[in-house]
Amino acid sequence: MATDRMTTDTAIKTVVLTGPSRGLGRATTLAIARDGHRLVLIGRPSSGFDSIRREALDAGAAEVVMLEADLQSVASIRSAGAEIAARVERGALPAIDAFIGSAGMRSANGRTATADGLEATFAVNVLANVILVDALLPALAPAAHIVLVGSVLHRGAFPFTLVNPAPVWTAPHDLAQPNGADSDAAGARAYATSKLAVNYLVHELQRQVPDGVRVNVYAPGLVVGTGIVRELSPFKVFVWEKVMPAVRFPLMTDEPTSTDLLAAFALGESHPEARAQYVELDKAIAASKASSDPQREAELLVACRAIAGSL
Repeated sequence: MATDRMTTDTAIKTVVLTGPSRGLGRATTLAIARDGHRLVLIGRPSSGFDSIRREALDAGAAEVVMLEADLQSVASIRSAGAEIAARVERGALPAIDAFIGSAGMRSANGRTATADGLEATFAVNVLANVILVDALLPALAPAAHIVLVGSVLHRGAFPFTLVNPAPVWTAPHDLAQPNGADSDAAGARAYATSKLAVNYLVHELQRQVPDGVRVNVYAPGLVVGTGIVRELSPFKVFVWEKVMPAVRFPLMTDEPTSTDLLAAFALGESHPEARAQYVELDKAIAASKASSDPQREAELLVACRAIAGSL
């Protein structure tokens, strides 16, 4: 069941969101729209992307701005971020109150490459967020909130390993290369590793953004039906969609509940003081021990900026 929320701040906020066409991104878009806020949506052209503007306006959004971008393309992402910053600078958009990096990808293997030659999961789940955050920094409101969507799968713990192998960390430049195995296990491992990287990014970005800006991770729990496992083997899809919901693991939830919680968090209605925090559904908790490593965090951000700068 969806949570009941009210916007405590009656002012219209401007929220930039990636991946609004389907799944958690779409549901989060509509949750924010129902509170009457302004949305700037970044996504690849598709039937879902074309229709979400009308759905969001019908739901109550104050305004919906659509920017087409391929999150597997560094140039396309950079262009979208620059366009938003330019609109804010010339007064066509208010300053950005929140950025939600909700777009996510999970490849069927570890070899899927983008047109830029990068491993696709890393490119979408990690690099795209860095490029957009860097581009949007001049356009952020003084108390802006940056939320990157993570995952409980970064823990690499049982029972989640039944459907998803644990993350394996290597040098960021290696993670960015499509050199994994041609198997769904390799694709799933790349996904878990990318979500570990999200924790690292949040910690390092928080050290570097202006004092009033907050940067956090939101983990949406285990949401069945979003399609994130569609590339896995039939057996793993069966375990995820049929077995785990029947057992009712503590983090199992539904899409409306998870996305209402994400919207509330991004808008500052919950955990308003959180900084460099991992929030799992409605709880601010400690992430895995491996999720805090200042050396890895600094190396990852430096490497992402170098990779983006080379393309």
